Amino acid sequence: MTARFRSISKSIASKMLGREIYFFPTENRPIVFSAEPDTLYLLPLCYSYRASSEGTITYEFLEDGKDLEYELFELEFTDKFRGVNGLLCLSFSYPSVERGDTLRINITDSMAWLNSKLITSKAHYRSPGRKFNAQIRLQQGEKFFSRSCTHYLQYADKPIARDYYFGDDYSDYPKQTDINGALKLVNQFSLQGRLLEIGCALGIYTSAFLNMGFDAYGLDISEFAIQEAEKRIGSERVALCDLDESEIPFHGTFNVIWMWDVLEHSRDPYRLLQKVTRAASPDARLIIRTANANSLTHRLFGDDWEGFTDYSHYGIEQVSDKSLAHWLGELGWKQDFWECNSVWIEGVDPVLHRLREAFGRLPELKTLLSERNLGDLILVVATKNES
Repeated sequence: MTARFRSISKSIASKMLGREIYFFPTENRPIVFSAEPDTLYLLPLCYSYRASSEGTITYEFLEDGKDLEYELFELEFTDKFRGVNGLLCLSFSYPSVERGDTLRINITDSMAWLNSKLITSKAHYRSPGRKFNAQIRLQQGEKFFSRSCTHYLQYADKPIARDYYFGDDYSDYPKQTDINGALKLVNQFSLQGRLLEIGCALGIYTSAFLNMGFDAYGLDISEFAIQEAEKRIGSERVALCDLDESEIPFHGTFNVIWMWDVLEHSRDPYRLLQKVTRAASPDARLIIRTANANSLTHRLFGDDWEGFTDYSHYGIEQVSDKSLAHWLGELGWKQDFWECNSVWIEGVDPVLHRLREAFGRLPELKTLLSERNLGDLILVVATKNES
């Protein structure tokens, strides 16, 4: 980074974020942190968001420091679904660290090592949870630095049951369901008629569609979800079905097919769309919201991309702006609406929150995501061509 470019970038970033910005070259990449008076400085740190299959997370220190303090908490959620610290799982201090030192934490066992040295902890609690917050503090000279990080455990082939909707993936699925967003799309595109929701979960959307006047049906792979959906809309309107293995169980065709956050769950998304197309009536409308494997944050964060947090995202790397557009065209769907301009970031890290805030608030950055199809989520409405 040249001195002139660094100066211009610093000026722009400072105006964007409302604070002074400093650039520290680390492996040819700038590390950014705020320097507000009378506050903690933001600790530059490279760390893993997703734990290894053994439950290990790592932190690489980018600066020397002393009086390291570390705390690991269970992640809990407020009524507004903001992550907060729950029970303390692990706590320790250490005299000093050097640039390049690696701190390893095993979440499942609440054990810690600096490089290869085992660290004795003050608190030691083996949590049954899946998501965690870490608080790290370090002193450099007279300055104090801090960083908040979120981490999660990988699960392999865990059934989608109650835990999935209340803790593992969602904190509270019913409260996080965006019915107003569904109403807006229904009104915007004048949707009506017989509707099928693929991946109906607990039946909250399907129930809303019934109340809107649709002849609505839903199916899902989760036995727990279907049991909950039956309580809302009756057993005759929902079905337990794995579309990776079976055909759509309802007879007849549908005027509207709703696929909200479901395509990335399929092991074969294209084959799923083939089945959906066969169930669609002429001039049917297809509504899809799905993840985008070509997104900017996937390119930035790799294995730590937010799209990998859901353990049932079996086909997420197959679905992208390019693959989805190609599949729809090949199967005879004409795009009426396409949107790809959102950033999907969760957790407590202030750096990541600032990134999400910048792309959400600045129209120029939002336009960049749209122009290049770099958003994390794709929303598409398509009409089936007459055959």
